[in-house]
Amino acid sequence: MSVITMSTQELSRLQVIHDVLHKRLKQKDGAQILGICTRQIQRLISAYTANGPEGLVSAKRGKPSNHRYPEHYREYVLHLVSQHYGDFGPTLAAEKLAELHDLQFSVGTIRQWMIQGG
Repeated sequence: MSVITMSTQELSRLQVIHDVLHKRLKQKDGAQILGICTRQIQRLISAYTANGPEGLVSAKRGKPSNHRYPEHYREYVLHLVSQHYGDFGPTLAAEKLAELHDLQFSVGTIRQWMIQGG
């Protein structure tokens, strides 16, 4: 038996799907409880019947975001910051990158990269 990590939303979905399959709820009512359409609950039911509780777990869990910057680009920006703006904070570094290098980043992104880069 394997251990499945589920979020609270996935656990509530599991309970509602279980109730729908055991005829304690109609699909329409289950969809209303979860705030999704009936087509979506049909998809969840088919995923549950095919794969069990694992079918309700997000397939993106543990994988990197599709919206992150490529690693080589992050390293290039960190190189610019360390070479030219090593004594700057993330706010001023982000402003200088935008002003002098035409690279637009949020201060939070620059801060996280600077922390990760040391």
